[in-house]
Amino acid sequence: MSRKSRIAAGIILVITGCIGFWLFARRDSSGTAASFLPDTPDMSGWSTEWIATMESLEDSVASKGNIRNLGELGLNYHANGFYQEASLVYEGMMELDPANPLWPYLYADILSGFGKLEDAIELLNATLRLDPTYHTAKLRLAEGLQKLNRTDEAREQFYSCLESNPKDFHAIIGLARIHMEQLDWSAAETRLRQAISIKPEIGAPYALLESVYTQNGRATDAANIRIAGTGKPAHEEPPDPWKDPLIDRCQDSYRLRVTAATPRYENNPDAAIALLERAIRISPDETAIHQQLGMLLFRNAHPQQAVSHLETAVRLAPEDPDGWSFLVHVLTETGQYGKARNQTIIGLSHCPQAPGLHLERARQQIADGDHPSAIRSLQTLIHLRPEESVGYIELARAYFGIDQVDEGIQQMRRALEVEPGHPVAITTLTLHAIESGDENKARRLFSDITAQLRVPPSDIKQLTAAFLEKFGSQP
Repeated sequence: MSRKSRIAAGIILVITGCIGFWLFARRDSSGTAASFLPDTPDMSGWSTEWIATMESLEDSVASKGNIRNLGELGLNYHANGFYQEASLVYEGMMELDPANPLWPYLYADILSGFGKLEDAIELLNATLRLDPTYHTAKLRLAEGLQKLNRTDEAREQFYSCLESNPKDFHAIIGLARIHMEQLDWSAAETRLRQAISIKPEIGAPYALLESVYTQNGRATDAANIRIAGTGKPAHEEPPDPWKDPLIDRCQDSYRLRVTAATPRYENNPDAAIALLERAIRISPDETAIHQQLGMLLFRNAHPQQAVSHLETAVRLAPEDPDGWSFLVHVLTETGQYGKARNQTIIGLSHCPQAPGLHLERARQQIADGDHPSAIRSLQTLIHLRPEESVGYIELARAYFGIDQVDEGIQQMRRALEVEPGHPVAITTLTLHAIESGDENKARRLFSDITAQLRVPPSDIKQLTAAFLEKFGSQP
């Protein structure tokens, strides 16, 4: 064979070998992708459309080794609570798409949810090696280290978060917790005050600050900060652009409903409404979704749509008192008083033990001037919920409406017993003490008023003027 022929043969051999290697690699890649396909979970009860989508993705991975569709399959599993299946897919994607930080990050999210923090931390470190700029991964790492009592490492990560975002609410809370663990109450207070200034609508820093004040013996400050935080959601998840889009793949009406109720969506009502409308398309006969959407629509100035959903809720579940209470409340607040009365009576026929309906009925009876009937309704309410102040407050007003002042004052005292510091009860009792000439009692009540923040300043001003006029001195 000539030299030229030997060279040609070698080139052919090399080309053939390259093609063979490429075909082998392609075939191996296909087999690898398919090997990470989880067993198909039980999807009975899910929409046929979603099941068809999942089957199409599985077929694409099994027959063609489509790595992108394997990832999409994992995201869908994760979004709908199939965590074991999603975990297997994410393990595969970390091998098949090793430069993408999304896969270890989402896998860490699943492991964290199951309390496997050590494994999650390893994955978060892997995430940050691939993308050191992803802020939420750094924050999750710091929080995981803190839960494992690896305090020095956690502090370092929290400070790193603050370097890129000095107003990171969650990092500030994390550092405040570290200060509290080390009994550095002054530093903790400073951090928590900073957190409140950044997100005054979230309850966590108020609760922690109450603990700080309690440890320092500042009982009045502790009571005031507890009152200031009352009714605020305890926690808000940080923005998470890598995880948040999972909700777009969610086909679980319950998960959609829970997500719509989180503080983030409360501050974005249009997005929350869209989630609940999706949930209803998935589960049109689920009463709780109609109730939640109805009240959300009402709070955001869509009263007729709200009434429509609440009427659907009571039709679907007439034995559920919440639906009737929500419906009557919306009808009353929108001036549909006749309809509200009718729905209250119908609701009580289905739910005779519903405290909220007895309260609404009593208020309707007072508005009609029928105080004796209102008193009976409120006595029923108190029998059902003796631990709540609202029945006593409303019953006192009913007695005042027929000039039975002593009976009304007695109910206000009971309201104050079950809820110390109730602003209506304490201001009413203070005014009664002033008008009755009981200076000592009025002073004691004034002391209770000024020790907490629930009484509006305008009421305190009026009571102070009444006290000065009656007794000739400041309270």
